[in-house]
Amino acid sequence: MLNELHRLFFNISPLDIAFLLVLFQLKHWVADYPLQNEYMLQKFLDVGWKRPLAAHAACHAAFTAAITVGMGAPPFAVVLLSIFDFSTHFLVDRFKASSKMLGRYKALASSEFVPLKVELARLNTIAPEGHVQIDAIHRKLKGNKYFWWALGLDQGLHHLTHYVILFVILMFNQPFKLTWSISFSWIISNI
Repeated sequence: MLNELHRLFFNISPLDIAFLLVLFQLKHWVADYPLQNEYMLQKFLDVGWKRPLAAHAACHAAFTAAITVGMGAPPFAVVLLSIFDFSTHFLVDRFKASSKMLGRYKALASSEFVPLKVELARLNTIAPEGHVQIDAIHRKLKGNKYFWWALGLDQGLHHLTHYVILFVILMFNQPFKLTWSISFSWIISNI
């Protein structure tokens, strides 16, 4: 068992692993930000969100397919890893976007946050505990905090998805080699 794990992880160069991590980070950024259009942003709606979210998750799956094909993965691995990426991205984003789940928390712009903190300090000096305005400000500030926690959870789960995909790719490294590693190593050595 230990020999198998040693052979698995030490037959691949650290440069290959770093390259794949960077590649998946770029894939995630491109699919989540520049390529996420107005239609896909309808995933935040309470009604009619399924197709826009599926289109967004399909964008991620297509990039995963392209990366795994470029690495020489067998077709079954390409399909399974793409389906895995689609499914996890769909579920995680719905959990984050739904107004019944984490989507109920809203971020505050800095132009809102600072005045709320100032107003809270002012009200705390003149109003009794449990004042309606104080409670409303606390709810907004708490919602802002929870929004950022939810965004961090969302991004962390997407990165964990990529780590699982990379682990599976490494597990299958024996039957197929990382075909991009030769060209990537050549580029690095000739810069």
